[in-house]
Amino acid sequence: MPQVLREVDSFEKSLHTAVFFDGKAKRSLDYSRCKLKSSWTPPSHPDIALYCRLLRQVLCKYEPCSQRSNEDFVDRAARQWLAKNQQTVCVVDADKNLGDALMPRRWVREESLRLLAEAAATVDSQSYLATTADLKCALDSFLHQSLYAGIISPSLLKFLMKDFSSNKSGTFRLRVKLHKNPVVGRPIMNLSRTWMAPAAIFLTEALQPALKGLPHVISASGDVLEQLVGKRVQNGFTLCTFDVRNLYPSIDRLHFLEIVSHRIHRFWAHKPEYSGFLIKLIDFVLNFQFVQFEGQTWQVTKGLPTGLQTSVVFANLYFASLDDFIVAQCPYLNCWYRYIDDAFAILPEDEANTVFERLHDWRCCIRWDFSARGCKGPFLDLEITLSDEFLSFQTYRKAQNAYLYIPRTSCHPEGVFKALISGETQRLFRTCHGNQNALRQQLAFFLDKLQKRGYNRKEAEIQSHKTLQKLYGRVSTAKANSKKFFFKQTFTSSLNRKCINFALKRNWHIVQSCFKQPVRAVLSFKVQSNLFRRDFASNWLCAARSGCGG
Repeated sequence: MPQVLREVDSFEKSLHTAVFFDGKAKRSLDYSRCKLKSSWTPPSHPDIALYCRLLRQVLCKYEPCSQRSNEDFVDRAARQWLAKNQQTVCVVDADKNLGDALMPRRWVREESLRLLAEAAATVDSQSYLATTADLKCALDSFLHQSLYAGIISPSLLKFLMKDFSSNKSGTFRLRVKLHKNPVVGRPIMNLSRTWMAPAAIFLTEALQPALKGLPHVISASGDVLEQLVGKRVQNGFTLCTFDVRNLYPSIDRLHFLEIVSHRIHRFWAHKPEYSGFLIKLIDFVLNFQFVQFEGQTWQVTKGLPTGLQTSVVFANLYFASLDDFIVAQCPYLNCWYRYIDDAFAILPEDEANTVFERLHDWRCCIRWDFSARGCKGPFLDLEITLSDEFLSFQTYRKAQNAYLYIPRTSCHPEGVFKALISGETQRLFRTCHGNQNALRQQLAFFLDKLQKRGYNRKEAEIQSHKTLQKLYGRVSTAKANSKKFFFKQTFTSSLNRKCINFALKRNWHIVQSCFKQPVRAVLSFKVQSNLFRRDFASNWLCAARSGCGG
């Protein structure tokens, strides 16, 4: 009962807000995506208050359905086995979304220490606290000077300093690269709960405009398709993809700051004070890179930490200079596109080795590998084929992918399963652009994997077909022009949706009278935390933090 009633207050606030603004969204209340949420409270409306009072009265009579556990015998047995063997094995997640892996704890621990030793050094608690205090004082002074100079607003100052009372360091873990031979780990340094995290969040947003104008940087495979569909390629040209070996620890910070500072100054040439503020804040963020592993504090002294919110933005800004260099040095390139540390090029076949050498000329400490070379190669989730001077596309799948889709028996709302089928169908339609034969094969492959995860093959085919009909434009996707208000509940098998929907609609005419346009109340669902996250946190993260090495 309390779980059902708990959301009524937030539901009522959303109704009051909509009435106050006459149904129009007021985005300025949230300032921006990188600032504090507004503490503004909408004035009450007597009709909305009446409706919510009646809603509470109806929900007080709510009776849940009979509950069914989301865990089966296998889940319980697996948890017991993990508890008994936690000194020898642990659950970790694999890189590239390849699922979850059960790994020897000793290997995970040794790989974690190896990765930490590459880019970090241990510090004692006193040194950590002293460094933290010095950085806080320096940043406090810098931020207030920026405020008095009119570079930042009081609300932004409040956001950047909101966690200054905390002395928490980040946490370290790894993801397993199952697609590599031999298997290695990817370091993940989570700094989202440190006092410097707001500055990293702000920089992620503030630096986005500088990325939008970069001609060779892409954000998804859709950008590649937009540029390459219909593109004609001369005879004698080939496809090449390149990959940086161990990117983030390989970046020299002094060189990084030099390159990025120049680019920021050039982009914000009309606002030199603001560009100087951004560069100095980047320096502060890089100077506070402390993570905990097995009770020991490590300071990251080399490269950019993998897992930092801004690392992707930093890397793209940094390598934009590489893009300019390689295009200038190799004017015979048909095209050059890069996604962080992965690059795709169409070039003369006899110039491939020359381009590879030029990549190392830009910065010798950053080592590149050929990922693919020839008439066919993968890039992101695309498999690109060059034939008869034209390019064709289909979905690229990694051989190690276990296709661990949500089991059909899992305790999720029905819409989650439909969205999974519809979303993957849309992705396959996009990546197999204009290749009908490949699309049919990929859809059949996808449906086979779903069937092995407990899905009804016929129902999945129907949902996939409906999605394709919309994508081909054979079915109208126009939606009713009505505003929706969402009443959120955590989905469980015992949730009595019929009873809650009846309660929402019973007195809805009171709310409708407050609006000129049609409005609807919709029961929406939050999903419970999955079993893997619970096992992962208890079996590996907690042990790593407490120093249980095994």
